[in-house]
Amino acid sequence: MTRTQRIALILTLLCAGNASAAILTYTDRTTFLGALSSYFENDLQSLSAGALGSPQAFSGSGFSYQVASAGGLYVVDISGDRSLATNLNFTPLVVQNLAGGINAIGGYFFFNSGGAIQTSTTGSVTAANGVDPDSSLTVTAPTSLTGFYGFISTGGNFTSLTFANTGGSGFPNLDDLIVGSTGQQGGGGGGGGGGGGGDVPEPGTFALVAFVLFGVGLARRKA
Repeated sequence: MTRTQRIALILTLLCAGNASAAILTYTDRTTFLGALSSYFENDLQSLSAGALGSPQAFSGSGFSYQVASAGGLYVVDISGDRSLATNLNFTPLVVQNLAGGINAIGGYFFFNSGGAIQTSTTGSVTAANGVDPDSSLTVTAPTSLTGFYGFISTGGNFTSLTFANTGGSGFPNLDDLIVGSTGQQGGGGGGGGGGGGGDVPEPGTFALVAFVLFGVGLARRKA
């Protein structure tokens, strides 16, 4: 192997190792929505207040998913705004069986007890795509209007999202759940749905490719 070939191989391996996909996190709803090409938002207002069986299926705009909890579900009405909660406070709320090429998911996550928002309860929202390491956001002192948490996968489509109580007496609640697509990746690792279009390389990938080409050209001049 020539010196030029050795340099090219090393740079190519560096490029491959740094061009991995990731799960991006958001706490600003406007920024999150601005990254999507299509989405379905569920305000849950059509549900009747009270206990529900688990899971519950929802669909719209070509996307579908289920919301489940091992202890059952409960529709809470807080000042006329309905949200979906667990029936047991330490049982996680899980969004599962996502289909339609969903690589973006987000919404308002908070805690309630007796129909009152519990800002002293803490928790975590965790998104998984079956390809990258799971990504979590800590839920601290949320209200129904400020507890927005969103995730976008640059790798596989999402397989699940889990909202769990990690401290306190509140019941995990979600509202205005958004599932959608950025239109920038294929259907790998997802919950049964095909994505739109092919993978779009991350900015770092372009920089590394340029670096590879520069290194090869420099090595040739010195050879």
